[in-house]
Amino acid sequence: MSTTYTKLVEAVKGFANRTDTKTIAAIPMFIAAAQTRLDGEMRIPLMTQTTTHDAAGLSISLDVMEIETVVIGGLVSSLVPYDTVLRRRIADFNSSNVYAINGNNIELVAPAQIIVTGYQKPPRLSGTVQTNAYTDHAENALLWQSLVFLSVFTKDTKGANGYQSLADAEIANINAAFDKFKSGSGVAYGESVRKF
Repeated sequence: MSTTYTKLVEAVKGFANRTDTKTIAAIPMFIAAAQTRLDGEMRIPLMTQTTTHDAAGLSISLDVMEIETVVIGGLVSSLVPYDTVLRRRIADFNSSNVYAINGNNIELVAPAQIIVTGYQKPPRLSGTVQTNAYTDHAENALLWQSLVFLSVFTKDTKGANGYQSLADAEIANINAAFDKFKSGSGVAYGESVRKF
């Protein structure tokens, strides 16, 4: 069952059972912190994004927070150290399906069509952004994690530990379900394979 930002704020207030204005005013901060934690822990189908780039140059700007697969010129490609790509450029090695990461860019040996599948960070929730991937498919994980930060803020160690256990279990369940989704949906998963 999905939720909205407004409903999430009300749920956090209800579970917290607090009325002091300092804690209530900090709830958006707890929700923002929970989203940041989930960014590093959770993957769900709505976060998957595939983009195609016709690279005229040797560098493509990334717009995902984590790469799942890279296909260059129709071949599943392998990540190599940046200096390997640089050496191949210097040697004019034009036939390759390897890439390197340099900051927020994918560096190529030669210009080619590149297809990147990765995970996009959901938009941050606010009064104007009521839903995202977390509210649609991980509402309990988001709620429990928000309550962890609220409990830490109010120095409730027992509450923080209890909510963290609930959040961790929910995250593990969602990630396990996504792994099953990936294995049955054709989304590439596992080691990249080089083809010659």
